[in-house]
Amino acid sequence: MSKTRLGDRRVEIQSPSLAQWKDRTPVLIDDIISSARTMALAARRIAEQGLEAPVCVGVHATFSPDALDALRQAGVARVVTTNTVTHETNAINLSALVARSIESIRAREAV
Repeated sequence: MSKTRLGDRRVEIQSPSLAQWKDRTPVLIDDIISSARTMALAARRIAEQGLEAPVCVGVHATFSPDALDALRQAGVARVVTTNTVTHETNAINLSALVARSIESIRAREAV
């Protein structure tokens, strides 16, 4: 899919034919879910082509007040985010990864 941003809450999504993946579970991934307009529109494009409801994954859950509802109304199967921002959708714990990265930086600085 390709996205054209027309404003903060306005995007267009162009989608190629997804027919060859009709037997798969679609997964939409984005770095930040704020308004969720892009993911909701992409989910609708997937539904228009007769695929299963997508699982939406976000790295940072900066959800605006109506974002999760927008995704649910778009018919997504599940919304999963990391715990970099506390949210009810947090299901991916990055604490150990962040801790290891900090330890690595400190070790390099100590040399």
